Amino acid sequence: VDSILFGHVKGAFTGADKDHSGLFEQANGGTLFLDEVGELPLNVQVKLLRALQQKEITRVGDVKSKVVDVRIIAATHQDLFQMTSQGAFREDLFYRLAVGVIEVPPLRARAEDIPELISILMSDINQQAEKHPLFESKKISADAINFSKSYPWPGNIRELWNTLNRAVLWSESNTISVEDLQSSVLSAGRNQSSQGEFSVPGDIQQYIDNIKKDAVESALEYSRNNKSKAAEALGLKSHQTLSGWMTKLGIEE
Repeated sequence: VDSILFGHVKGAFTGADKDHSGLFEQANGGTLFLDEVGELPLNVQVKLLRALQQKEITRVGDVKSKVVDVRIIAATHQDLFQMTSQGAFREDLFYRLAVGVIEVPPLRARAEDIPELISILMSDINQQAEKHPLFESKKISADAINFSKSYPWPGNIRELWNTLNRAVLWSESNTISVEDLQSSVLSAGRNQSSQGEFSVPGDIQQYIDNIKKDAVESALEYSRNNKSKAAEALGLKSHQTLSGWMTKLGIEE
């Protein structure tokens, strides 16, 4: 995180074979968005505070400071004020960041926003799917949208995106149904909605492995068992990586 935000100089650590500018330098004169700022280690919080107060940063491994002028927009799902009392977040940094606070309600409290969010996310997901030879763009049914408005989305926008993405990839129809969404929800332990109860696999890893196995087998069929083409279709780095997957998933060479 230190290197990503503030950069490093050549030789600062193993693998640092050249100088690298961090996000603060790259955003100099502009705006930098820091998501989940509550996850930052305390030592990085100190450097962030310095960047905000003194408008200076120091690359990892360097002794010279660089002047930066960056506007920060920070986001978190945690209660930073409570974290300050627990010593998990610096109080001085909290007050430095909390100049203008906008509290975004959870998705379950904004059901009226969900159709528009789905439209935006589906457009993005479909664009990505169209680039992949194994998948095609999909529509979503009105019933599925209504289901989305009633489901509590404990994982908020990330869970909504994940669920839609999985439904686009694995639905056998060109229109996503309520059943497609229900089978794509992965919030273990949260299986109740106004539509009734739907099951979530108890062994998530096995569920994921089954999906990976289906994807590998589809890619091999699509490529006529050409491992290099199948690996490329799956977004893997090499056919050796694909072979490793096949061994782990019990797929015969």
